[in-house]
Amino acid sequence: SDRMKRHCTTIHFVKFHEYENLNREEKKQFFNHDQIVKNRISKHFSKASATESIRATIDSSIVDVIVKELLLGPVSGEEENDTEFEQNSLLIYHVNDEDIDNPHYSISISNAMLFKSIVAYISCGISFRQCVELVYKTKNAIGLGNLGYACFTTVINFARYACAST
Repeated sequence: SDRMKRHCTTIHFVKFHEYENLNREEKKQFFNHDQIVKNRISKHFSKASATESIRATIDSSIVDVIVKELLLGPVSGEEENDTEFEQNSLLIYHVNDEDIDNPHYSISISNAMLFKSIVAYISCGISFRQCVELVYKTKNAIGLGNLGYACFTTVINFARYACAST
């Protein structure tokens, strides 16, 4: 009883204060209302955030030098990279050559929730492959189809964009 009272006074202090100030009959009625509560993790994820998109511009030198040369350049000992992998890795970047004086790339990510989840997972120090698995398990565990699908290339692309935009 002391633990329950301590729990109510510390965790639910507003409702407990309301309850304490009621007379005996009001206290009986306090718990009689039907309240449907679905306390699921998916309730805390906004469905709208899955439909939000991210659009940004990145200076061309960041993509051309850092992403293309450093991150996609030949691995030591290899003559050339897998061109299909390289092409897939660059799909996220679109050349915006309208402004000749300020060349840049534009980027568009259609699922902001997936992007934010991937960046959050990677920031914990997990590998890209572990991140793919974690997105899959999160999606299934909380029944959140809106989270979307993340393959290895998606995780790498989002990580590159996160690095390029900071």
